[in-house]
Amino acid sequence: MEAVKTKPIQVLTTAKAEAAVGTSQSSMMDRVITKPMWVLKARLVRQVRLFESRYEMSSEDMLKELRNGTSRETAEISKWMQNYLVLKKIAAFLK
Repeated sequence: MEAVKTKPIQVLTTAKAEAAVGTSQSSMMDRVITKPMWVLKARLVRQVRLFESRYEMSSEDMLKELRNGTSRETAEISKWMQNYLVLKKIAAFLK
């Protein structure tokens, strides 16, 4: 069996990466991390609003009901709560 030849992976240091794209580290991090987080945040907002409309209650109210045991957690409600909690974390990070 013949060995598979692969190309070596080129690793860019921060300085090389900055030189390659012509940006400072902070603006590069903004493009790499923050912008995709804004996209994710927008998608989560749409999904959470859809659940709130479907169940006719706010995410916070549903979370309280689940914690109090007055509502049963289904797979759909679990997905809703996961989206809501991730959305809260992203919103806090982006402040």
